[in-house]
Amino acid sequence: MKDEEINFNFGGVIVPIRFKERKRARRSYLIANKNHFIVVLRSKHHFPNIVYRRYVYVFDKLFNMQKRWKEELREYKETFKKMTLQDLKRISKKTVLQHKKIYGYKIEPNVILVKSKENIGYYQRNTVYVNIDLAMERYNEEMFRYILIHELTHRFFHEHTQGFWEEVKKFYPDFGYYEAMTQYINDYWKVV
Repeated sequence: MKDEEINFNFGGVIVPIRFKERKRARRSYLIANKNHFIVVLRSKHHFPNIVYRRYVYVFDKLFNMQKRWKEELREYKETFKKMTLQDLKRISKKTVLQHKKIYGYKIEPNVILVKSKENIGYYQRNTVYVNIDLAMERYNEEMFRYILIHELTHRFFHEHTQGFWEEVKKFYPDFGYYEAMTQYINDYWKVV
C-alpha cells in the first residue's frame, strides 16, 4: 500500500484522509485536526474495522457531530421494523443480481448470514458474510442493502481506497451517512 489520500464524505463533511504505511511503527495511529486527517498504519492489514471505528469517533469530536448522530439513531429506531430471514434472503438475492448485472461477472457471489461478535460483514473468496443477529435485530432494508454493496465492492478492492469509495458511491452517493450509521447502530443501539 502506497501513501494515498482520499476525500471521505462523513455525513456531509468532506474530510481529506491520508493513509501512510510505516512498517517500523509500533502501532497504527491517527493524527487529526479540522483541516486534515492522517491514518498511519503499521501494515495494510491494520486498516479494516478497528482503525475505521476509531476515525469515525475522531470525526465526531472534531466536528461535534455526536449529538446529531444520536438524534439520527433515535429517529431510525422509531421507524425501525425487524426483518425476517426470508426478507434478508430476498434482499440479498436482489442486490447480488443487480451488482452482477452492472459488473458482468460470471460467478455469482454467495451471501451467508453468520453469527459474529467481531464483524458487521466481510468479503472472502466470492462470498459475502453478514452478521445475522445485527441484520435481523437492528438493520432496516436500506442499511442491510448498503452493507451488502459495501462488502460486494471488496470483490474489486481489498482496501478502503479512493477507488473503493468511488464504486460504493455509484450505488450510495451519501455513503458517509451509512458508514457512520452502521457504527452508531452497533455501538449505541442499547443506550439511545
